[in-house]
Amino acid sequence: MARKIKIESEEAPPDAMNNPFANVPIDQLPGGEDIADSAKGRGRVAMRLETKGGDKQVIVIGDFADSVTKRSLQQLTRKLRNACGCTGQVRERTIQIHGDRMDKVRDILEDEGFWVSGA
Repeated sequence: MARKIKIESEEAPPDAMNNPFANVPIDQLPGGEDIADSAKGRGRVAMRLETKGGDKQVIVIGDFADSVTKRSLQQLTRKLRNACGCTGQVRERTIQIHGDRMDKVRDILEDEGFWVSGA
């Protein structure tokens, strides 16, 4: 029968041996902007402009975080439609806004706390 041998070390606790950042002084690290504070915790969305039927343009906003509910997507769509003066709808967790109002849509999304990537 094998015997277990306990090795004691006074240098570092066993957890610190597996953690490469155990000895990093946290209070001396450079500060940075907290992502959750800057984006109000809403997350990233992808925005793109698509052309349908040759001349009709549609702004498609997608990749919403799972924490964004369908109801809040509908409220956001209503706000975008009213601000842009155009039509739009929610389809399978994406928002479609008809027309080419990319700058206005981006501003509204950023005001709502989303980080917008894409066109």
